Amino acid sequence: MHKKRFFTSSFAALCLFSAAVHGQSSSAHQEYLQFAQNDHGEVRLDDGRTLYYTVKSRSLENGVEVIRAQVDDPTLADFVDYSSFIITLDHTKQEMSGYLETGSGQFRLQRPLDKSENVFWRRIQPPKMEDRILKNLDTGFMGRLNQEAVGEKDASGRYVIDVFIGFSEQAAQDVGNINTEAQMYVETVNEALNNSQVEGVYLRLVGVGVSPHNPGVVTSVLQDGKEWFKDDIARYAPDLIGLVQRPTDAPGSAGGWGYVPGDIVVIGAPWPGAYRHEVGHNVGGMHCKSEGDTGYNYGFSVRQGRGTAQCGNDLSYYSSPLVMDDEGNVLGTTHSQDMARLWRERSAAMSANRIHTVPFPGEGGWPLTLQAEDYLQFSDTTAGNQGGAYRSDDVDIEATSDSGGGYNVGWISDGEWLAYSANIPAAGEYVISYRVASPSGGGRIQFEKQGGSPVYGGVDVPPTGGWGNWTTIQHTVNLPARPAKYCSGDEKRRLQP
Repeated sequence: MHKKRFFTSSFAALCLFSAAVHGQSSSAHQEYLQFAQNDHGEVRLDDGRTLYYTVKSRSLENGVEVIRAQVDDPTLADFVDYSSFIITLDHTKQEMSGYLETGSGQFRLQRPLDKSENVFWRRIQPPKMEDRILKNLDTGFMGRLNQEAVGEKDASGRYVIDVFIGFSEQAAQDVGNINTEAQMYVETVNEALNNSQVEGVYLRLVGVGVSPHNPGVVTSVLQDGKEWFKDDIARYAPDLIGLVQRPTDAPGSAGGWGYVPGDIVVIGAPWPGAYRHEVGHNVGGMHCKSEGDTGYNYGFSVRQGRGTAQCGNDLSYYSSPLVMDDEGNVLGTTHSQDMARLWRERSAAMSANRIHTVPFPGEGGWPLTLQAEDYLQFSDTTAGNQGGAYRSDDVDIEATSDSGGGYNVGWISDGEWLAYSANIPAAGEYVISYRVASPSGGGRIQFEKQGGSPVYGGVDVPPTGGWGNWTTIQHTVNLPARPAKYCSGDEKRRLQP
């Protein structure tokens, strides 16, 4: 695994303006039934056009059905594998959210006041973007990003970036169903990653919330929002936080704001496409490349109205030199416009921003075995990997002589630590077991919560007669029902109730 490259921290904004509304429509209930029951149908746009859709896939996420579809858009006629239509359905309430991108504009489902009123697909004008630079004051976050990470993967082996979406009460009123709306935001990113051939990572919605605060789409929300939703953040441990506001006339308002890089964004409720753009900023992306700009974290645009997520945000793509549009235009360059590369490089670090508390699909089996070499974070006092195996950071790893093979961590000094993810299913006593080897003993392993306090317990390492002579040691600790971070050790660690 190679070292990640990270760019200068900054701040970016996306300004958007909505268009006037007119055209044909149907009732909200009819629209819901169409997508719930049919894999083919029509979408009537407020510009007078009628497009026909075909469902590509249906899945269930957090009780919300996610539909990905294609439309017969004549302006994107040759985009065979391009998917740009997302519908999310709440079958309990028979409500839905939707976001459609065409070659001539982006559309969202207009929310009616009640289910009997007509709905229509309203056009959103392409965004106008401007950069503002602001250094990220969270040095802890920046340090984690610049540290090589294994990341958090589900059973399929993909990195999972957990997301929490917090709405103001006013924004929640505007969008209607916050569950379908939040899931739709997340899927705009997942669809762009899929279109851009970025595999092995996806965003997962783990929670939604509502706050009475609505200053608007301004930069102060990025600081204040973590306080408004601190209980939700503690509960869901999201890697990324998205905030949704009703736009106001406050100074500095925009369509969206996001740290570059960072773990929090804010968007205006009328502009769902801003979420994909701002999350691109969180990963480290900038806007369109200008003369003199360096790095490959820029968006790409073929021309006006044909830009990727960070440069125009017209198409459901992140820039990539490996992908072409329907006209045969390559949507990036290897030297400066390759957001897909940045996503691949940062997926592990982004997924490890917080230790997940919502179990991954299929997760939860006990006893739980954690491999010492698969740490999420570390502190090591010496430069380089003295063992020369498995990873290329400063933790010392070598091939192990213990039964079962694999690797062990060695050359451990006082004060060094390794951090791991473990979802503790219930508060109570747990037996922590370690596989260790030491010719003369004398060391001690300490087990503690992330951040160093409280210390749950420790155990002395006995002499085993040689570096290749392995034994199991264990101790009992009392743990709360939450993730833990623990430190030092040698090869295999076994956590069992």
